[in-house]
Amino acid sequence: MPHEKSNPHDKDITEFPNLKQIEQILWSNLQEIFSKALKSLLEDMDQQIAEERDKKRC
Repeated sequence: MPHEKSNPHDKDITEFPNLKQIEQILWSNLQEIFSKALKSLLEDMDQQIAEERDKKRC
C-alpha cells in the first residue's frame, strides 16, 4: 500500500472553527455583553429610584 503524502495545508484548515463553533462563540460573547449592559442599566435605574425616593422623604 503506497504511502500518500499529506498536504501541509490540511492541518491549517482543520484549525479553523466550523460554523457551529462560531455560532457558539458569538452567542456566548453576546450573552456576556448584554448581561453587562443590562446590569449597568438596572443599577442606574435603581440609583435613580433611590434618589427620587430620598427627595420625597425630605
